[in-house]
Amino acid sequence: MVALLTGQSYRGWVLAARSWMPLADFDLAGHQSRTEHLVHRGLLRRALIPRDGRYINSVLFLPDGRVPGGTAAP
Repeated sequence: MVALLTGQSYRGWVLAARSWMPLADFDLAGHQSRTEHLVHRGLLRRALIPRDGRYINSVLFLPDGRVPGGTAAP
């Protein structure tokens, strides 16, 4: 899916912390491998216990030249 969308002039973004970063600058597979154990926690436990990391499984794709919350890429 990533190759298909980037081939259509879309750029991937992930919300890794409190700000969006380009998917090209983020090791999504490595991050998921390191944080996969968090997925198995119940929703209540994930919500009430402070995060020691966050599993990212969503990527936002925008047309090339657009950034989340804005219109022009950096």
